[in-house]
Parts: sequence; C-alpha cells; structure tokens
Amino acid sequence: MKPAQKTQLELVFKYLKNFQMDEVLWNYDEEPDFAILIQKGTFVLFRENGKVKDVCGPGCYVGEVAPMLKGQKTKSKVMCSSSDGAAYVLYKNDFLVFLNKNPGLLVYFSDIELCI
Repeated sequence: MKPAQKTQLELVFKYLKNFQMDEVLWNYDEEPDFAILIQKGTFVLFRENGKVKDVCGPGCYVGEVAPMLKGQKTKSKVMCSSSDGAAYVLYKNDFLVFLNKNPGLLVYFSDIELCI
C-alpha cells in the first residue's frame, strides 16, 4: 500500500467509539461489519479455540477484512481489556467506498483475515 493510500484509509476512520472493560466488539461466527484502529487502551484477540492470539494497543488495526468483504463469518473474538478503551471504527460500507476509489487494493485486502 502506498503512503498516500494509507493516509486515505486512515481518513475513512471517522467515528471514535469508547469501549468498556470486557466489552466484546465481535464474537465468533458473526458477519463482520466493521474494523477498528485503536486509539487508547488494550484489546484482546482470541482464536477460535478460545486461546489468546494477541493483545493490541494504540495504533493497531484490528479487523477480519476478508470475511467482511466476502460476507463470511468471523473466526475470532475481540474484547476490550482496559477500562478506557477507544478506537476509530471503519464501517464496511465506508471501506467499500475506499476500495472503489483504490481498486488495486482490493486484491491486497481480499486475502487478509485479521490485520494487526
């Protein structure tokens, strides 16, 4: 991804949302309709077997892109693990508008299941 495209993608993250401790952002086998860019706090990513895959903090991008684009179900669970979590939310429709303006990136994102 070119720097200009990355900047354009970051501009699509318009909505800042606060999350509470132990709030589940999405669960296994749900159809994803958003991804997040963490602004503050920590978020835990769980694998399908319930084990922790990663703990992410500010600046991390978290989302199941391929399932979001293909209408598939999520393979992970993401939960806020701090009392003051906040993240910019990228909704599916906004992401699709971005990809329509940057069609070459569709191939780049189409195989990604979880970005961090």
